[in-house]
Amino acid sequence: MQMKKLGFYLSSLSMPECAPQMAKLFMENGFTYFETNITSKSCSIFRQAVSELYPRRAYTIAGRVPFVEKNELPHFWLKLHSICELDRLDYCWISVTNEQERKNLPDRLEVLRHLQMEGRIHHIGISFQGNAVLLDEILTVHPELEYVKLLFKDGFRTSGFGSCYQVAAGHRKPIIAVLEDAPDQSFSTLQCVMEYPHVMMVLPSLHQIQDMECAIRISDSTQDQINACKSI
Repeated sequence: MQMKKLGFYLSSLSMPECAPQMAKLFMENGFTYFETNITSKSCSIFRQAVSELYPRRAYTIAGRVPFVEKNELPHFWLKLHSICELDRLDYCWISVTNEQERKNLPDRLEVLRHLQMEGRIHHIGISFQGNAVLLDEILTVHPELEYVKLLFKDGFRTSGFGSCYQVAAGHRKPIIAVLEDAPDQSFSTLQCVMEYPHVMMVLPSLHQIQDMECAIRISDSTQDQINACKSI
């Protein structure tokens, strides 16, 4: 069954104490995709709101693994399990936001591919900020990258998102779109981005329960419209 396109980025919370209530509402409405930074604070929120309350098969979890050497991996995963109660990540990304991170990409990928072969990670992608030419170069050199995470702001055509979206789509890579604003401040933006055919997931800023309620309404309404168009 295909995942609904709305994701819950736990690290964007301004009121972490709301996380369990928000996660409950999120999952009760059929949404399953969570993202968290792999840090002690973020993992603690995820554990309390999700992994302690729901079976592992009930949700999808994504995160960015900090750079570690191969010989440090066993210790890292023991720590991840103790903090998050996780033995694997469904989606993992590498940040590529500057020239140094681009140069480090092959070494980072080598470590993550090792984890992927062990079954610790299922899908590897990049979180990219830069121009479309560079993204095209990266995806050409590293076809093993499975998805691209992009920041959406200032509209499709007036920002780098539009050109990078076209490049990722041309390489047949699904896209995770990150929105800076809460859904009540960007109703049309959230709806618009969800309609892009190559966008697999949208991550708005969900700070409190009202943001979650608004995002769920927008997501369900948009999906109903998409389904209606497909049936014509």
